[in-house]
Amino acid sequence: MHTIHAPYHRHILAKEALIAAGERQGWSLARYYPTMYSNTRIPFLNEAFYLYYTRITDGTLDALMEPVRVGALLLRAPLTLFWGVFGSYFSRHTDVMAVFRT
Repeated sequence: MHTIHAPYHRHILAKEALIAAGERQGWSLARYYPTMYSNTRIPFLNEAFYLYYTRITDGTLDALMEPVRVGALLLRAPLTLFWGVFGSYFSRHTDVMAVFRT
């Protein structure tokens, strides 16, 4: 699964291009996050776990919006626990975010 999905509304910029675009608007960089906003150290709230979960269900982002499929998770308990607890350390560093001040 790729982070881009229909209707392809994302703009992909390198870190330098993202910061330069903000600075051209007269903004100053307040904070840069090298990974997606939902990749946290909170167990089961990380990018790797989301990808793992969609792979063991139907392979779509829809699986993240539907009721949790507990059976699929329990059948793979060791992997589920690993990705749930340690997944934030395996970020692909996609979906970066920059916060600017005016």
